[in-house]
Amino acid sequence: MGASKWFIRCKGIRQIIKGVFKQTDLIGEGQLWVGGIVSFSVIVLVVFAYVFSALYLRQYPIETTSNSSFTCNPSLRNSKFSTEMQLLGIPLNDEIQPIFDMLDAQPYTLNVDFVNTLFNCQDVIVQQTVGLVITFIAPQNCSYHNAVLSVSITLPLHAIAIQLILNDTLSVGGIRVGLSGPEATKGDNYRVKELNFKQSYSVPNRVLSQNPSLQLQFIRLINSTDPLSEGQDTKFSALWIPTFSYVSDQLFLTETQYIGNTQLQTLFTISLSEKAYYVLNNQSPIAKQAEVVFHSILFTIVCLELFGLLFLIFKLLFIPLFKSIISKFHRISASEKYQTTKM
Repeated sequence: MGASKWFIRCKGIRQIIKGVFKQTDLIGEGQLWVGGIVSFSVIVLVVFAYVFSALYLRQYPIETTSNSSFTCNPSLRNSKFSTEMQLLGIPLNDEIQPIFDMLDAQPYTLNVDFVNTLFNCQDVIVQQTVGLVITFIAPQNCSYHNAVLSVSITLPLHAIAIQLILNDTLSVGGIRVGLSGPEATKGDNYRVKELNFKQSYSVPNRVLSQNPSLQLQFIRLINSTDPLSEGQDTKFSALWIPTFSYVSDQLFLTETQYIGNTQLQTLFTISLSEKAYYVLNNQSPIAKQAEVVFHSILFTIVCLELFGLLFLIFKLLFIPLFKSIISKFHRISASEKYQTTKM
């Protein structure tokens, strides 16, 4: 605009551009053409803010997002987390109750591997002990390969004591114990993750004792994901977290101790139980959709009002001061010219 002032042919174009800028002046309400330029700058700033808000809003939940490409920190997420432990005796609300029912209904398959042994499937007897009542259970699967005896048992209960009897005096170098269970879903809001883990036990230069016992305790881990917008449902996922408890000196023996044992069979007892509490992990958005929309509109209004205030200060303070300085300069110049002409 300043350069076009010195070109006569550009006078019409200059007036058109000034008219366009005045029409788009959101700051000074069409009073100054400079306000149009500032208005375009404000629009660009607001658009970038809107784009950032929209992209940041999509960084939730953390399971379905990837690295952020719109910020210097690629790990920026619209998520905050909290963890708490709750007693199982506390009554549950109707929203979280289905995920507990699904965990209770998840079937267990106990998988036991006897490693480095000569025992085969004909030597194995599986029984369930409830008080003084003993119930024999047929293994779901049994195989022997490369000195490893593998036994799979479908458990009728989650809290149970299982005994595996190996009828002979043969030795076992180590064991692997694990549980498996299928994934389960209910609609789009409830999901029980697949249970699949194994834990190995062995001690160098020792063999499995003839009365080994292992305790498995499970903790319910519940993950809740709050909705991004009001009116949507909370999503739940859950899985079992196992903890093992055993005494290594009772689980494995030296060769001398094993030879001195007079038992004619190995009785391996596995006890499964559940902890008296569960862990609840909650994921919620830092900024919900309604909050982002409100703050975006508020940011736009603040930008317009802030620049409007700056323009008002410029109009009431700097322009009169600038005109006063120019007027004083012209008076001094006219006075000097008059004195020069008089001389």
